[in-house]
Amino acid sequence: MTRTGCSKTFAGYPAPLELPIKGLRKATAAKMAEDDPEFFMYGVPEGFLEFRESLASFLSEEYGFPVSSDELMAVNGSSGALDLICKVYTQGGDVVFTENPTYFLAYPTFRDYDLKPIEVPMDQDGVNIEAFEELLLKYKPKLFYTIPVAHNPTGRTTSSEKRKRIVELAVKHNFKVVADEVYQLLCFEGVDIPPPFAAFDHNNEHCVISIGSFSKILAPALRLGWLQAHPSLLKPILACGMIESGGCLNPLICGFVQKTIDMGILKENVVATRRALFGRCDRLRASLRKYMPKEASFEEPIGGYFLIVKLPEGIKSLDLLEEANKNHKVSFLPGTSFGKGFDDYIRLSFSYYCGDDLETGVKRIADALNVLMKKQGNAATEEA
Repeated sequence: MTRTGCSKTFAGYPAPLELPIKGLRKATAAKMAEDDPEFFMYGVPEGFLEFRESLASFLSEEYGFPVSSDELMAVNGSSGALDLICKVYTQGGDVVFTENPTYFLAYPTFRDYDLKPIEVPMDQDGVNIEAFEELLLKYKPKLFYTIPVAHNPTGRTTSSEKRKRIVELAVKHNFKVVADEVYQLLCFEGVDIPPPFAAFDHNNEHCVISIGSFSKILAPALRLGWLQAHPSLLKPILACGMIESGGCLNPLICGFVQKTIDMGILKENVVATRRALFGRCDRLRASLRKYMPKEASFEEPIGGYFLIVKLPEGIKSLDLLEEANKNHKVSFLPGTSFGKGFDDYIRLSFSYYCGDDLETGVKRIADALNVLMKKQGNAATEEA
């Protein structure tokens, strides 16, 4: 994948060579050495208390905001979390508000439950509240799905003021805020970000369900994440048939991950991952400035995995993808994947490749873009 002549794909995966395999092996061995037969049973539905207490302590320290173990529930990653929330809190035909643009793989989950996504336009600091309120006059959403920090695909972060207002609207209009906060722990050092969405859920009528995941901070194959919400919001999820019958969704992995927390392995990996992501993001930004035509621009992320590039006027992302794939050995996700009105944007990820490969990929995209711009210029000349 990293040879100069091979194809580059700006996919949103963690870098394989940076996964903490040795740390996971050490934590797994320590847990297995306990010889606890209870560890191999079904487990309580919300996840072992020891796991949730360790996670609560870790999150409280990282967030600077108190998190209690009774507000946490183990789930099968962020995808499994969203599926559970839709299963419990919606019925076929219900409306779900999303940001525009949003994570493109949320749409299949909404489709599975016959939900109707309604897209709310975004500003630089989160959804446009005026547009949100106008849509609430027309629709009665059951959920608002948001990626409030280091947003996928834009890299934007929702301001504290907008988070507070969204919670007020959720209480008033009786919908749940589903905050997909898988990048909350991956913001660059020294960046000032709002606390998690749950910190704004002060009302007696609780409305915020936060999603976290170990896929981004340990390893995707663990298929482990967590929900953070008031116990009254977790109760209906814990009562769904699958969990009542099967117990904890991933008890074995909960035990192993608990050890990574207790042994400091998770903390060490989060710090290392933040540092690596910042370095690669910096290289990506430098490469964009070096190779992309001046007519293109990009937004500055404060963490996470992604940034978006706005293409020159008249250039469409699908046309660029076709040229890049066919003739330049590079691919990316076009803006059309993420929502309406983004056909002149592309999403790039800085999570997978090292600096040299990122630069190579950007140069190839720039070469493809220059081909299209030249064709565009020739066509304009002929018309004149």
